[in-house]
Amino acid sequence: MAIIDTDKLSPALQVLIGLELEYNEVKQELSQLRKELDDLKEKVQSGNDFSKYPLTLTVNDIAEILRIGKVQAYQLTHQESFPKIREGKRIIVPKAAFIKWLDSEAFRGIQYVKERGINGKE
Repeated sequence: MAIIDTDKLSPALQVLIGLELEYNEVKQELSQLRKELDDLKEKVQSGNDFSKYPLTLTVNDIAEILRIGKVQAYQLTHQESFPKIREGKRIIVPKAAFIKWLDSEAFRGIQYVKERGINGKE
């Protein structure tokens, strides 16, 4: 590839070259993010065999699955969007609803990155 003296190019062409370079950087970062997401999905799927859990999960199950502490798991269950059934002081989490919630939270994280741009710029 020949080296071009960009100072001799028209301003419009300089902008196009700059945009192409920026596009390639974003494309490369997006590719890396996709790879990291695929790796994370694989870790979650291999690390958490949901079939070993009953149809309803406890806070201890949630902590184990997410690899967080019991206090953090309780805090999570207090979120309005978190699927749970209260039975007195007991908190029961339907496994299917939890898996769906987990998938939606991952999707929301991806949407957040898309809305903010790769580098957090708006």
